[in-house]
Amino acid sequence: FGAKGIDACLALMEGQTRLQSISACNNGISASAAEQLVGLLLKPAAADGSVPQTIKRFHFHNNMSGDGGGKAIAQMLANPQMACLT
Repeated sequence: FGAKGIDACLALMEGQTRLQSISACNNGISASAAEQLVGLLLKPAAADGSVPQTIKRFHFHNNMSGDGGGKAIAQMLANPQMACLT
């Protein structure tokens, strides 16, 4: 997966206004790829910022992100919609 996998998903994920759950487990995501993924997931769903991100559940375990990836993922806790982060 990594950065190349996240790049491949950009077109699919950008502009999603109803995306509520993502599971990115066992994908070998590095710290830099975790930062990239979090940036994408925290980005407003509408280009003009009028539609906030709708992610409520994010499952991210058994990756290779280390402390840097953990710090990046922790940013998602600021999302008031987040109900489950594992």
